Amino acid sequence: MTLEQALKTQNLLFDGAMDSYLQKSGIAPGLNTAACNLSHPEIIRGVHAAYILAGADIITAASEGADGITLKAEGAERSSYDICCAAAQNAKAGGGNAFTLMALGPIDCPDADLDELYNAYEPQIKAAADCKLDGIILQGMNNLFQARAAYLAARDNCSLPVIACFEMENGRLLDGTPAAVAASIFQAMGADALGLNCSESPLSLLSALRDFKDSSSLPILIRPNAIKDGAKMEPEEFRESLKALVDAGAVHIGGRRGSTPEHIRSLASITPPGNIKNELDRPYMLADSRKLYQINYQLNKPFAPSASQSAGLICSQAIQTADSGDFYIDISLLDEKTISQLMPLLEKRLHRPLIIKAASPEQYKLALKYYCGIAGVTGCDFETFHALSHYGPVLI
Repeated sequence: MTLEQALKTQNLLFDGAMDSYLQKSGIAPGLNTAACNLSHPEIIRGVHAAYILAGADIITAASEGADGITLKAEGAERSSYDICCAAAQNAKAGGGNAFTLMALGPIDCPDADLDELYNAYEPQIKAAADCKLDGIILQGMNNLFQARAAYLAARDNCSLPVIACFEMENGRLLDGTPAAVAASIFQAMGADALGLNCSESPLSLLSALRDFKDSSSLPILIRPNAIKDGAKMEPEEFRESLKALVDAGAVHIGGRRGSTPEHIRSLASITPPGNIKNELDRPYMLADSRKLYQINYQLNKPFAPSASQSAGLICSQAIQTADSGDFYIDISLLDEKTISQLMPLLEKRLHRPLIIKAASPEQYKLALKYYCGIAGVTGCDFETFHALSHYGPVLI
């Protein structure tokens, strides 16, 4: 059975934290955990093996922080690809017959653009594919823009299933994106499962979990911190909190910071619900990074900027001419640079559902790549639309 099949048909138990376990083994706090795949492989493999003995079905490679941007900032001597290959090999060696995932985490570089983030994640994806891991997991993503860059890098560079996990506070990502919007966008883009991890306490994820269930039909993974009120939770208390989250709709469970093999072992006795798939009865929606929009399928004449106009001017005119309905734009006359600059501006400033008409498959792809939401497309054939599916558009 493949991971893609298992996510849809089984209730899977994920592993727990790596860092706290490493510190117990004498590794200094603050050291990039991913680098330990090369310097202390036997310890990394031992942690993976301990989670297998605790009953975990899935092992996540110790690869967070092994993206190109983070490693460069830390002056790492080895490349992202080399470190991630080592992480993959350690996960497979310690994980036995369990499913193994390459873990991609948030990047502490708020000024990085989409292409820089994409390129930073790309070696991690290629390492996962070359080392024949079972899937990709985006972990602790607190910024929709970064999560989307990681997802696009995964979809463009491998055929592995992707689980998209987010860190929420009060039902929102740290960049302000509501849980329902994040869930809707990643369902539209074709993620294989959604997840929630980290948190002040496990039960603080209940609100976001309910929003995920109301906005997506994907199976939901919950991997909270084993922490409550700033203190580590005992395994039994952690188990009771996870039981409540399973009762609320979580399908797959595991742990993050503060969790140990003992915490994961305690979760193995939780009896999950029998129904994996969440049936969603809702029409297709468009979205920017802040809001979901219903679609008006009656299109008026499109706004058609000329080739001589700048992205900033086009956006200003779009805001002035937009009414309360869908904003329909024809980008056929625009060059690649203008399209790539215009789409982020429209997503942030227009506050309207966006429908795009273009002259070529390349223009559609470029526009959707740089639009951090769910856009409608019109005027393209089904072959072109299928090729655009991992950007999550709606065919109008």
